[in-house]
Amino acid sequence: MEFMSRWKPLLTELQHQMKCLRVSVRGGPAFRVRVEDGSASVEPADGPADCTIRVDPVTLVLLLYGRIGRTKAAVRGRLLATGRRPWRALRFERSFLPP
Repeated sequence: MEFMSRWKPLLTELQHQMKCLRVSVRGGPAFRVRVEDGSASVEPADGPADCTIRVDPVTLVLLLYGRIGRTKAAVRGRLLATGRRPWRALRFERSFLPP
């Protein structure tokens, strides 16, 4: 239960930020992260999403580990947030614990 107690504040914060986010990895898979009732699920990329993040795989890993900032990645053309609510991608990498 300690594991779930670590994730609950992060999922609660993510729930207030967005409901559904699509991640498209260049040269790789695309998927959606949906947050409902305090739990996150990964789904196929089909269907509506609040925001789409297009990112190359190396930049995604560096973002998730906190080794590169999203501003630096965006300026270099390695990260792009689009969709009807692109600002919801701003806290994506801080909403999950590093792998």
